[in-house]
Amino acid sequence: VTPDNESKLVSLLRKILSPVPGGSPYLYFNGDERKVLAEFESSGMSTYDENSFGESILFGDDSASDFSEASAESSMVLGDAILISKIEERCLSPLAPLFIFFKLDDEPVSLDEISSISKMCKLSAFITVFQTSRSENMSELQSAVSYCLISRLNSYIAEQTMEKLRFNGYGNAEKVKKYLLQAESVASVTTPVLFYLPKTDSMIDATVAVGSEEGLRPRFQLLSSCLSLQKTLEVLETNSGDFFALDIDRHGWCWIKIPDTIGPVSIHVFHQEGIAVAEVVAKKALQVIEEQCHRVNQMLLLDNMHTSRVVSKLLIPAGNVTAAAKNQSHSNKSATFDLPPGYFECPITHEAIYEVHRRCSPSQTLLELENSIFHSLAVSDRRGVFVYKDEEENVFYMRLKANELESSIKFNVYGINKAGASITEQLDRLIKKKLMELCVEKISMSLVLEKSQRIKLTDSDINFV
Repeated sequence: VTPDNESKLVSLLRKILSPVPGGSPYLYFNGDERKVLAEFESSGMSTYDENSFGESILFGDDSASDFSEASAESSMVLGDAILISKIEERCLSPLAPLFIFFKLDDEPVSLDEISSISKMCKLSAFITVFQTSRSENMSELQSAVSYCLISRLNSYIAEQTMEKLRFNGYGNAEKVKKYLLQAESVASVTTPVLFYLPKTDSMIDATVAVGSEEGLRPRFQLLSSCLSLQKTLEVLETNSGDFFALDIDRHGWCWIKIPDTIGPVSIHVFHQEGIAVAEVVAKKALQVIEEQCHRVNQMLLLDNMHTSRVVSKLLIPAGNVTAAAKNQSHSNKSATFDLPPGYFECPITHEAIYEVHRRCSPSQTLLELENSIFHSLAVSDRRGVFVYKDEEENVFYMRLKANELESSIKFNVYGINKAGASITEQLDRLIKKKLMELCVEKISMSLVLEKSQRIKLTDSDINFV
């Protein structure tokens, strides 16, 4: 126990213990018996034997001794140095009250005295054990309270150690993960992950995806890659594949766990300024995960669009569907988790407007472009939609729109990455060249027909030529 954190320790203990009236050092359990029993059973400790129980939760083990002299000397003693025996019966008898007392450096101590310590010391806890003729084991309630007390003390040691480890960097990340799971003042959240499956044109819940685990592995890897590249919450990936927020002073210990094949994404945050700040950081991390999951599904949809030349309604709503597409169907369409059409629609990453000469009809010119330059890029089930993969393996889809009033054609490129030179320069030159050829062709026809009194070349025609 260190003097700078004693108020946190006493605060943890007061949640479950109250002093016995009369000024004695003894305390009694003041918590909810049903709740503590439920926590004990859910922990799995009720099925452990005596030795495994002690090894699992006795604080002051080797994991803490590297960082804190205090935690290395701390100990937990229950009864006659026996933590718990194998439980054989339920006993909630009012004749077996629960009393606890603490020793500070082997001297009895009250909670107030614990709160006023001013030096490094060893804290030991004792709980009453009543033996009966029926059994030499503790009742389940006694065992549950013992577990609850040990959990609170382990929580204190975990928080105390994590505060010190902030100054050691990420070399102790594996140990920090253990403490994050032990400490109480940790903001924890899990979020399910949905991934797009081209085979069914639907979303699948990756937390319960039975039978498709290996198929989800590349998707989780893609999610990890996207998380590494984003800048909203810069992270460091450990050797074990976990992520920690890079700025410990600002975000505390923020651990993001992405599963390998199946399960939810989990986030655990301990912040030196308290649980309220930790919750803010956890919320930020959750938002980042949701954004990157959205991005991953956009990537999956774009890649499938490029490979199959078929567009999912989750990417582009089926506004004007071709006759051929009407004959196509996908199974399990109801398993889209009620996501609206166009939910993963991509933003515009590049746009350009091309003026069309007055001799050319914008709508006719658009058809010429679609049937020439964009013909090989067309998808099968959306008119006027084209897909393209650039030299960096980024996939985009494109649309052309004619404006008769302004004699122009608008060119929009959609994707999740910035359009590269192959679109903004090379494709741009091809479009301009084709527009010029079409205009020259129209004017040439006018020259051939110039003998007709109805067709006259204008100044703009001559300037163009």
